[in-house]
Amino acid sequence: MPGYNFHYDLPSATSVGGVGVYVRNSLSNCIIDDFKTSNTSECPVENLLIKVTKGCNKYIGAVHRHPGYKINYFSEKLDNSFSQISKSNIPCFIAGDENNDVKKFQRHQETNA
Repeated sequence: MPGYNFHYDLPSATSVGGVGVYVRNSLSNCIIDDFKTSNTSECPVENLLIKVTKGCNKYIGAVHRHPGYKINYFSEKLDNSFSQISKSNIPCFIAGDENNDVKKFQRHQETNA
C-alpha cells in the first residue's frame, strides 16, 4: 500500500500462516526482535513486534499460533514475552490469531486451563 511500510513474519516450514503489520511511512518504526517468541516444532508461531515513535513510543504487535499444537506451551512462551515487554513501560497493542476454540472449553482440557 502506498504510504505504508509492511513488516511481516512468515512461517519457515509451511505455506500457511504468518503475520503482517502496515505502519504509516510518516511514523518512525523498527522491528524489535528482543521479545520475539521462538518458533519451534512443538509450537509453530509467527510473531512481530514493532516500535513506533512519533510523539511517544508504542509497540504494535501481531501473533499467530498454528492450530493443533500445545496451547499451554504457546501460552507460556507468550507470557514470557509479555512479561519482558511490560518491563519496558511502553504501551503495547497486540492482535493475533491464537487458534483457541473457546466454545470447546468444557471438552478440551488445554482450552479450559
